[in-house]
Amino acid sequence: MRHRLGNAGSFGRIGGEEFMLLLPGLDIGEAEELLHRLHADIPLLPRGSGRSSIVYTASAGLTAASASDSAEAIVHRADQALYLAKSAGRDRITTLTRETELAGRIA
Repeated sequence: MRHRLGNAGSFGRIGGEEFMLLLPGLDIGEAEELLHRLHADIPLLPRGSGRSSIVYTASAGLTAASASDSAEAIVHRADQALYLAKSAGRDRITTLTRETELAGRIA
């Protein structure tokens, strides 16, 4: 994980099996591209000896922050995106921006 991130961001556990990745300075497209590269690495993670049947998967929710967003709104939107990824079949990445969230409320 760290080799893919370089100096691009910070990564840490926020609870249970949930982690947060902060990518300041990247736009949503760049963040999405990096997240897809990280996601592709997950099946390649080393497994404990004798447990070759273990398969790692991950679902991710991605959002972008705007200057008018509160930290709570950003985390809530990322959590919604994660829920959508899990609902759509897991082991996938879902992006939910402020614009797509607002469009969903209007539709």
